[in-house]
Amino acid sequence: DLAETACVAHADAVEERARRVVRWARALPWRSVSVASGAMPPNLDDLPTDEAVTVGRLDARIWTRLGEPGVGYADYGVTSPVRRHGVQRHRQLPTLRYTAEHDWWIYRWSRRGGRSDDRCHDLCRTLVGSPHWPAAGARFSWGDAEIARRARTAPGPGSPAGWMSWSTSHHIAHVLSYACSN
Repeated sequence: DLAETACVAHADAVEERARRVVRWARALPWRSVSVASGAMPPNLDDLPTDEAVTVGRLDARIWTRLGEPGVGYADYGVTSPVRRHGVQRHRQLPTLRYTAEHDWWIYRWSRRGGRSDDRCHDLCRTLVGSPHWPAAGARFSWGDAEIARRARTAPGPGSPAGWMSWSTSHHIAHVLSYACSN
């Protein structure tokens, strides 16, 4: 577990460390070898609101560049490998972390200008209308179905746990789809 892949320079160092570990592991009788890392920032509060912002999936970049046959790869999904310290004292904005091939699209929608139900509805409508919405649409994953449902009807604002679940569901489907196509 190589933990955090925070920036391009760190990703390069993590990639070199992964190469050394894989060389070492291949010299031993391991049944399997997997390398794990994560690149999601621990805090998204400084990102702009009411617009989609990209955050690089540097961990995915490492896996692509490493490309070792017979090596398993793992990530931290849409969460950070770094634990946030302290207590969150503000209400979390409706936030989706939407996985694409090289980036995450971060959608943070402010609660001003309408009820929270309306803001989540607007966020989901914006995502469903974006170019990175999958061709399979709501059928891509359970999370995508939930996002599409809220884009259509605004049945409630959801919750931080719900938004994370939708994001995680899409992430897993995306990673599996990508792995099966390569």
